[in-house]
Amino acid sequence: MSGTDQNKESELPLNMQFYDSERYQPSLEDVLTVKNILFTLRPESPLPLELIDAIIDLSEYWPHTTTKGFFFPGQEEGDQNVNISRREVTIRAGGLLENKFLLRTLPIGYLPSQGNNNDSSLEIDPADQWKFSKQRPKPLPKDREIPQDATEEVLNEWVERSQIRGEHPCKKIVFHLRSHDQGWGGVRTDKGTYRGSYTWFDVGLERTYATRKEHIPESPSFCLSSSDSDTQDSTNEIKCSTQTIFPDLQDNPSYDRENDANPATKYPHMFVHALNPDNKILQKNKTATRVFEDHKITWRFNDDIHPESPEADELEAQGRGRETANGEFVRNLKIGDVVTLWAKARFPGWANTVEDESSWRFLGPFQGAHTCCFQGVAEEQTEKGGESLPEIVVNVSMR
Repeated sequence: MSGTDQNKESELPLNMQFYDSERYQPSLEDVLTVKNILFTLRPESPLPLELIDAIIDLSEYWPHTTTKGFFFPGQEEGDQNVNISRREVTIRAGGLLENKFLLRTLPIGYLPSQGNNNDSSLEIDPADQWKFSKQRPKPLPKDREIPQDATEEVLNEWVERSQIRGEHPCKKIVFHLRSHDQGWGGVRTDKGTYRGSYTWFDVGLERTYATRKEHIPESPSFCLSSSDSDTQDSTNEIKCSTQTIFPDLQDNPSYDRENDANPATKYPHMFVHALNPDNKILQKNKTATRVFEDHKITWRFNDDIHPESPEADELEAQGRGRETANGEFVRNLKIGDVVTLWAKARFPGWANTVEDESSWRFLGPFQGAHTCCFQGVAEEQTEKGGESLPEIVVNVSMR
């Protein structure tokens, strides 16, 4: 189902409707079990593997990873727009904080262990998973020398372990957000619509690299070690980090090598963020609307809405980018890629308030498919009765 078609699911017969918020999200083992059941239904005449794969794909029965929530910065980081008791952060236009990194997925292809430690596959420590998903990216130059001595080894293991099938490892990404703007401003006729909104969310991209030799100082990072405790060895540990692909970089006019305590002057480069929401934005907030709105946005590899089509007009009316339902972003994702989520606000008075109850997922074709999901911290959400957000879920297909 592509583009705006997902909003018409309620018109389908009940047995054909999807309930993403409640439907079971299978593990890698679940998908393999179902494929084996389908293959052995008729031992004398097994179903063709191509048909089994088609059944898995049509039902979107894919394994997934999930990451929720964002990091609540302390006062020492200069962010005064945090309400920890209500688990909200406000991104205000103007200055360094009008482009705020919220969250990143685990690398596509990496599937956490389901408790089976009988192999020696490389695992990310749970504490590293949490830290990695929340750590702000650094504007490091793309042409810097990057240690790559273990990158191929790590990516090959992820391919083998997740059993990637098909040309496109990622099948679907689901983003779930809860947010609102400042509740006033703009043109009166735009109130309650997505027209004239200057608070929104963007998606970024990072790429994983790995090394056994060097310490990785600045970038978001995690360590991989063998899940077989008998073979764990600190000398065998692999250190992984990511390189930002976009947002792009430009020279930082405020750079001051003597003032590395200030984030605005610490790095010789800075990220480039568009002044206005463009055709690639993930989602806008409604204009002059102070009530929290839930937005669940699904990107699929087979989306096919042309940016100049009437369907793209409908996307724009829903606060989405015209170029985000052609499937290009999902189709171009590779093993080891990491998706990031950013919140934006522009022009004096505009503010983007995000509740830590949003989510996103990656879904793809590992051994049938794979889903990767970003979600907010859930433990302290009971008084609000909601799930933890923002969230991303990514699905990948498998052979």
